[in-house]
Amino acid sequence: MDPPPSGPRFPDVVSHFAVVVDDLETAMARHAELMGITWPPIRELDRSFRRGDGTAFHARLRVVYSRQGPPYLELIEAVPHSPWVMDPTGGLHHIALWSDHLVEDSARLSKAGAPLELTYDTTEAVHGFAYHREPSGGRLEIIDTALRPTIEAWIGS
Repeated sequence: MDPPPSGPRFPDVVSHFAVVVDDLETAMARHAELMGITWPPIRELDRSFRRGDGTAFHARLRVVYSRQGPPYLELIEAVPHSPWVMDPTGGLHHIALWSDHLVEDSARLSKAGAPLELTYDTTEAVHGFAYHREPSGGRLEIIDTALRPTIEAWIGS
C-alpha cells in the first residue's frame, strides 16, 4: 500500500532497529554468541541535543551497529536522565528510517500525531536525525541520508 500523499516518503525504508543496553560490551558479546553478529569498533559521541519542548542537554553516547544489515541492529549504552534509558521489559528503543527531506518529514510526522522528541541542538528545526513519539508510545527515528556514507563507512558495509 502506498503512503498517503501527505505522508513522509523514505528510501530503502528501514535503516536499523535499536535497543538500549546497560553494558555495551556484554550485550555485543551476547548478540554475537546468540546470532553470530559481528561488530565494528564502538563509537563514542559527545554531543548536545534538544528535546521536542526546546530544552537542551549534553550526553556522551556509546553506540555500535551490527555489520550485518540493513537493517542493522544498533546497541546504545544507557544514559541516565535521557531518552536512552533501559526499558524494564528490554524492548525495542526505536526503528530508524532514512530521510531525503529531514526537516519536511519531521514536520509531517509531527502533524500526523507523532511529535518531535529529540534532535541535535542546533539553530535548525531538526538536524542530522529526529526521534518522534507515536501515540502508542513507540519511537521512530528519521536520519538524514547525507549521514549514510559516514555511518556505512564506520559499520564497514
